[in-house]
Amino acid sequence: MFKRKSPARELLMLLKQERVALTLGKIDELNEILSKKETALKNISDLKESIHPEILQEISENFAFNQMLNASAQRGLSAAISNLNIIRNPEALLDTYDVDGRVKSKPFASTNEKRV
Repeated sequence: MFKRKSPARELLMLLKQERVALTLGKIDELNEILSKKETALKNISDLKESIHPEILQEISENFAFNQMLNASAQRGLSAAISNLNIIRNPEALLDTYDVDGRVKSKPFASTNEKRV
């Protein structure tokens, strides 16, 4: 017969998959992992009393770490969206500096100047 993984080990495996997806920016994989995590959590909730405290601690630490990664990814995506919106704004200016440190503001939309 096939040996079934414990619900706690299954959840830890999913948390590791989530961590890898978040670290590598594979946000398209997160929905499937989330669905599997919900199922694993339902399976584990009935067994909470019989799971070793060290395993529960490991699960808790993994959840906390992944939550930190998720929040960081959200901040990064928000910053990227904000930067793209600034660039798309035809009135947005880009500050450049000459060799003497003087600032000069140029519109992002300017395409007349040659790049060096």
